[in-house]
Amino acid sequence: MPTLKKDLLFDLIKSLTKAEKRNFRLYAKKIQQNVEVLFLQLFDYLEKRESFDVNTLLKDLPNFKKNQIANLKRNLYNHILISLRLLYSKKQIALEIREFIDYAEILYSKGLYLQSLKILARAKKIAIKTHQHILHLEIVAFESRIESRHITRSSTKRMSDLMTESVQTNKTISRVSELSNLKLYLQRVFINHGHLKTIELKEKIKIKFIERIGSERDTNQSFFEQMYYYQSYYWFYYLEQNFQACYEYTLKWADLYVQNPTMVEKDIDMYLRTIHHVLNSAFFIKNEQILKKQVTDFEVFIKDNVDQFSLNAYVQAHLFLYQSKFNQFFLQHNYEKGLTIIPEVLAFINAYEYQLDNYKIMILNYKIASCYLGSGQADKTVDYLNKIINYSGSALRDDILLYARILLLLAHYELENDMALEYLTNAIERQINNIAQPDKLSKAVVVLFKKLFGALPRTQQQLIQNFQSEVAELAKIPTEKRAFIFLDLNAWAQAKLMNKRINSRY
Repeated sequence: MPTLKKDLLFDLIKSLTKAEKRNFRLYAKKIQQNVEVLFLQLFDYLEKRESFDVNTLLKDLPNFKKNQIANLKRNLYNHILISLRLLYSKKQIALEIREFIDYAEILYSKGLYLQSLKILARAKKIAIKTHQHILHLEIVAFESRIESRHITRSSTKRMSDLMTESVQTNKTISRVSELSNLKLYLQRVFINHGHLKTIELKEKIKIKFIERIGSERDTNQSFFEQMYYYQSYYWFYYLEQNFQACYEYTLKWADLYVQNPTMVEKDIDMYLRTIHHVLNSAFFIKNEQILKKQVTDFEVFIKDNVDQFSLNAYVQAHLFLYQSKFNQFFLQHNYEKGLTIIPEVLAFINAYEYQLDNYKIMILNYKIASCYLGSGQADKTVDYLNKIINYSGSALRDDILLYARILLLLAHYELENDMALEYLTNAIERQINNIAQPDKLSKAVVVLFKKLFGALPRTQQQLIQNFQSEVAELAKIPTEKRAFIFLDLNAWAQAKLMNKRINSRY
């Protein structure tokens, strides 16, 4: 039988915080009856284990019967979800609103129509304030149902207002859905094609974007309409590698939370993602001062709010913080300072591997490897890049694999591993040949290292100098910007020419 480590129950238990586990045990003790003792035993058992299968369970807990396991797992899973709902019903806005709707349903079923309407009015006030449009529409539909079926002494105007409110809310939901779908479409274009390089594809995407974004923006748009509007523009310009425009739209996106501060608390996960895009865009435009300030502000925000974070928010916040700190050190060419946070980052990965997908872990490994290479520790660079290159999962994008191989090529060049250099150069060339539109920077690296094989030291210096000039020209091409985010080959070439580490400032 497959291990429980891979099933829903085990993953759910491993995702629980200490507070959530404590809350579940308190909940279990309140509802526990003699026939339900086993599900709590199963929870205590799984909570302490790193791997699990049925045979081991039956051996460790002899009072369990094999034919009970499926039902016990299902029972435990449901009880954990109930305890989490009770815990977060006042902390997560959608749960709070739905709780009021549930209360209204109960009151309605008992014939207490006016009380039900009062509860719905409270729920609607919260839904409007927090821009929960779908729940808002559900409440309006419930109110209309009560008003149409029962004599509530409501005025004709009240009925008319409900109809108008329903129409307006439907329009808002429709527009939010359109803009959300547009953003998802642009993301899918990036996944399928990467950044747009051909004129034909650019024109095709631009036409579709203009058709769906609309020619004019309504100044009375709701919070989520504005948010998806700015996100769509961010992704459109990201596809075109117009990173300055990306940064400008992330600022507009972030400013929504300044104008609507309650949404920071009510939708903290989206707010964290907003700041993540602001930080990334500052790195893309290589503005060291802006990124430094943004990182400092983000770190203060995390310290001030960490006690209110859910587990997911905690993990996301620290993931984004570590990525942006690495990026800050890269812009400063201060790789040795980057080494100081590596132990903390590795501890973070080990502690939260269940909450981090493999792609995010690979990106952190790439940044760690970059720090070691810049600090002159090429052997450790190789260790972390091998974790990326030898990864057998499907979460790694081809471009990240390509850049990891190029970074590994530079590391082996530092280590003077000639056999590895020839193998890697050929592997990179094969991968480039399989890419529809490879970046010119990667192709230039292959050409350089093919010429370096067997060349005299003086000739090597000239080749690297020529390469540096070529890199400077490639950096001016708008469609070639993405490769420069992952590879600072100008700094590497300059270090080779000056016989210094990349860590040096020039």
